[in-house]
Amino acid sequence: MSQANLRSRLRPKGSIGTLVSKALQLWLRSQVEQIDRLDIEISGRNRDILSGYIPSVSVFADRAVYRGLHLSQMALFGENVRVNLWQILKGQPLRLLDPIPVTIELQLSEADLSASVAKSALLQNALRDLFRNVLPDTVEFELARVYIRGEALVIAFEGEAACSPSQVSTEQQHCEIMRLSTRVSVADENRLEFADLRLEIERTPQLQDRQTLEFSTVFVPFDSQIELTELTLNDGQFSCCGRLLVRGDD
Repeated sequence: MSQANLRSRLRPKGSIGTLVSKALQLWLRSQVEQIDRLDIEISGRNRDILSGYIPSVSVFADRAVYRGLHLSQMALFGENVRVNLWQILKGQPLRLLDPIPVTIELQLSEADLSASVAKSALLQNALRDLFRNVLPDTVEFELARVYIRGEALVIAFEGEAACSPSQVSTEQQHCEIMRLSTRVSVADENRLEFADLRLEIERTPQLQDRQTLEFSTVFVPFDSQIELTELTLNDGQFSCCGRLLVRGDD
């Protein structure tokens, strides 16, 4: 039997599959702040789904916002999903009964990265902690811009973004322009590597005083429930693939 025929045979038919798909859509939409397109494909026989078991689920989304993180595209692939089907049939919200190993693919544009840095408190706190020995405490991530230059990620702080409130009011003419640049890649032992880490500083208005500070490589270990397998920066796009464990109360 061909793969296409097998997939067609396993795709649920009738109201049960449709009901579960709609319940999954409602649950996923409740987890995000915004989403433009959401497609869900579930595979499994009706008798499996009637028991609350879904062999595999594929989720495709465009322009999603999750906890302030802006995503151009997202794809999720999960297997062995167990849900509270009988509660769903009674009109109750979908609930995951067991953790699900999920493969995830994400794509973010420069605009997505800038919006995420500006609006996600979760990401801002992580960046402050990560670069606490590189960036001054006074930088304003809400006003920062993010660029991709070749394989380097650049976070730029200009004008008020690089100044404390007191500097803005009394010493605006000496306010700094700061650009943090680094190469980001997946290292061994399930770690994220920030190499060639440097901070370029220029002082306005003449921009005659320029300084470049270089820092040691920084490694960030992931939680045991997260595994990043691939990360690329190319043509203004940030892409990554990995695996994580999704729990019903996440």
